[in-house]
Amino acid sequence: MKNAYLINRLSEIINWIETNIQLEITLDDIASNSHLSKYYLHRIFKQATGLSLLEYVRSRKLAASLSDLMNTDLRVVDIAQEYGFEYHQSYIRAFTREYGITPTQFRNGTTPVKVVERFNLANCYQVDDGLVFKPIHVMLPAFFVAGNRRIVYIGDNFQNQTANDYAQTFYYKDRHRIKNAVDPDTYIGLTRVPKDSTEFTYYIPSIQVKEGSPVPEGMIVERIPSNKYAVFKYIGNHYPNEISSKTLKTIWEYIYGHWMKENNQLNTYSFERINPLQAEDYCEMELFFPFTTLN
Repeated sequence: MKNAYLINRLSEIINWIETNIQLEITLDDIASNSHLSKYYLHRIFKQATGLSLLEYVRSRKLAASLSDLMNTDLRVVDIAQEYGFEYHQSYIRAFTREYGITPTQFRNGTTPVKVVERFNLANCYQVDDGLVFKPIHVMLPAFFVAGNRRIVYIGDNFQNQTANDYAQTFYYKDRHRIKNAVDPDTYIGLTRVPKDSTEFTYYIPSIQVKEGSPVPEGMIVERIPSNKYAVFKYIGNHYPNEISSKTLKTIWEYIYGHWMKENNQLNTYSFERINPLQAEDYCEMELFFPFTTLN
C-alpha cells in the first residue's frame, strides 16, 4: 500500500476509545481525535463490526464492566457511573439489551455472555485513500441489467481510465433513458472475460431492470446468474467519481493473484455496485466475484 494513513488513524481511534472507556464518549469526541468525518467513521465501524460507532463504544463499555461485576464488590450504580452512564438504570437497560440478563443476574449466576471484541484491523487493509474489507460470502438470486456493451483493453484502461469514462458517461448521460429501472441510482459495472483473449474484457456500464423490460436502442440486457459470490467492500474517503482502475489495482492484484488461486476459481465475470449519489465526499463500492468450478 502507498501509505497507512487510514489504518494508523483507525488504530489511534481504537486505542483512544479503550483508554477513555470509562468516560462519556460522544461522536464529536471521536471525530475530533481522528480528523476523519463522522459519517466515514460510522460506515467503517458498521462494516467491520455490524455496529454503529456509538453502539461499538457502548458494547466495549459493557464488556469492560463485566470484570468489575465478576471481580469486585462495587455496587451496580457505582459501576454504571464508572463507565460513563449518567443513570444506573440506563446501564442496566443497555446491559440487558446486550446480554439478555441484568448485571445482578450475571454477577450471581453462571450464564456466559458474548462480548463485542476490540475492532481487529487485520480484517481490513488500506488501498490509496480507502479501506478494503475481507470478503463476505452471499447467495444472490439472478437479476437483469441494461446498459452499453464496451470493449476495454486492459493496458489502455490502466493508462487512460477507459472503463471509468464509459461508466461516467453512462451514469450521468445515458441511464436516464432506461425506464422502469429497479434502482436507477445504483450503478452496476459488469465485466465479462472472453475465453480466447487476455488483452481485453467486455464491460457493460448498467443499472438493474426487470426481466423483459424494453431498453433504448443501442443498449443490451444482460442476465447475471444466481450464484454464491465473494463480496469485497471498498470504503473510500473521497468523491465516488474518483474511483478508477488505479484505485482498484491493489484490490484486483489480491483477488486475481491470491483469492482466485487459493479458492480454485476462474475469472469469468464480475461486477461492481455503487451509488455515486450516496454522498459527495465519501463512497462505498461492493465488488462481486462468483464462485465457479474448474473443469
